[in-house]
Amino acid sequence: YGAIALNDSTSNSGQPYRIAFDDSISAGRMVVFDLVLNGSGGYQDTLPLYLRVGAKQEGDHFTHTAGQVQFTVSNYGIYGLGQGSASDSGGVGFIYLPDNQSYLYEMAFMIASDSDHVSDAARNMLPYSNDIDLQVAPGGGLKAYAPSFYAEERTISVFNDNGSCQPLGVEIRQSTFAYKEDIEDQFVIMAYEVKNTSDSSLSGLRVALYADWDFPYGADMVGFDGDLDLGYMYANDGSAIRGIAVLNSEGTASYRSIDGAAWTRDGFAKSEKWQFMSEGFVDTASVYAKDHSHLIATGPFDLAPGQVDTAAFAIIGVDSLAEFDVVVPRAVLRFNDFMVSAENPQDPGGIPDKFELFANYPNPFNPATTIEFALDKQQAVRLEVFNILGRKVATLVDDVLDAGYHKVVWDSSAEKVSSGVYFYRLKGENQAVSRKMLLLK
Repeated sequence: YGAIALNDSTSNSGQPYRIAFDDSISAGRMVVFDLVLNGSGGYQDTLPLYLRVGAKQEGDHFTHTAGQVQFTVSNYGIYGLGQGSASDSGGVGFIYLPDNQSYLYEMAFMIASDSDHVSDAARNMLPYSNDIDLQVAPGGGLKAYAPSFYAEERTISVFNDNGSCQPLGVEIRQSTFAYKEDIEDQFVIMAYEVKNTSDSSLSGLRVALYADWDFPYGADMVGFDGDLDLGYMYANDGSAIRGIAVLNSEGTASYRSIDGAAWTRDGFAKSEKWQFMSEGFVDTASVYAKDHSHLIATGPFDLAPGQVDTAAFAIIGVDSLAEFDVVVPRAVLRFNDFMVSAENPQDPGGIPDKFELFANYPNPFNPATTIEFALDKQQAVRLEVFNILGRKVATLVDDVLDAGYHKVVWDSSAEKVSSGVYFYRLKGENQAVSRKMLLLK
């Protein structure tokens, strides 16, 4: 740079630095360099240079519309995003079509290990402000698949907690699923694969969703069903019922009905968030209709460095509380289908790396069930159903199909078969595989 006078500036435009990034570095990643300045008289200074590889990863959202539920999800931990909500970003909120209105004011993801390490996207202590602890991870832009292998609609995105003042050091791979089949069209599943990206073990992690439903303002009621791992809110006239159910095997760790006037109207502190995520089951139902919100948490999870575990919730709309007894178990089954199929290394829409027949769902079933399979190349295939005596009762596929993921529905009522065990067999060019299913009428 040569000599630089006091309060003067200079440029290295005649001899610019050239920095090349390896192709393996994900777009959006921030890389830090040290620029060391040396001068006469022993002068030395170090300036950090922050360079982003490629374009910055931007927040994005997608609205599920597959069934009776319309719900906007994002890749940064805030959901709904509807008009008049806490984070109005052009979404629809959460609409259950039978009542055709969104009552969702706010919904946000939370993860924490203690009161000093809470990473979330919920409201904070400032008016009309949310915590921005969650950031889109490099390469974590929201991708939508409709239809997908797992559901009628699926999104995949990745975010981390690098925006937190005291980050846990986690990366969350979020998958959301929406369906069009009866009963399943009343919920959207939110699955979170949490990875410990830090160098230390994380103990006692809680994962939670916070939601504020207004039916209208001041007329909110709250309830909890421990048998279903379900928290719900509804209008004081018994209408507009909305629920959040924990689907993973750890179940509900904590649930709280939150009185807005007492807790959140003047701000939502990190210590309060941790309290509601970890205290267990305190004030799980409302007594009077007033401005309420609720928080449901699952865990605890203990993760060694690099380890991954999964938390999942279903966001549900129903017409009566009794419907939860049918809808929640179906959501659990759907989540379990995803967990079983997640061992498949291919993303939805990709080419499978092997010939494979997957578990049908639901199972047991009545009268219809869905059978999915993967083909690693184009080939002639036959998919048939047999009874326990080995007699063929239905041919579902007899065709040349392209490589990819395929889905077939067997409606057993068409064959007028009885309850019992059945086998479905997929035969390709050089191999065949069978699985068992149970029809219960």
